[in-house]
Amino acid sequence: MKKNTIIFILASLVAIVTLYSCTKIQRTYLLKGQWEIDSFTIGGGSENMVAAFFADHEAGNGKMILNFSNSGVLKSDHYSFGEIDSTLFGTWSMPDYETNVVRLGDLVDATFTIEVVDPNHVILHTDKNLIRFYDIGEVTSVIEVSKVQE
Repeated sequence: MKKNTIIFILASLVAIVTLYSCTKIQRTYLLKGQWEIDSFTIGGGSENMVAAFFADHEAGNGKMILNFSNSGVLKSDHYSFGEIDSTLFGTWSMPDYETNVVRLGDLVDATFTIEVVDPNHVILHTDKNLIRFYDIGEVTSVIEVSKVQE
């Protein structure tokens, strides 16, 4: 009887660890690849700050693409008038399955909570994003991104 109980407990622990590991791998895999920023708001506002950060964003039908690489490198390309006009490099990591730590130039230095709307739409939000651009400082931020379809 004791032997069966021990086997059951060990099997349960293995199942729990496996399920937790799969969730973390799935979340990490979910963010890898290219994502387009749909909006980047700060301080509880509704204005998309990408237009404020990049001069030709609105006039040039701009878009900003983030590439979350396997190695933890984050590359951001801003396009306007159909061509890349700015590239930033940074880092990203996922210390747990609900958290994304992002450092990207003077625009992002924060630990975000990940909200998965669906596999192609993710919202990152934080109470403390240090934006050095124009000495904005530490503000709340919400970044909505959509998976780039290849």
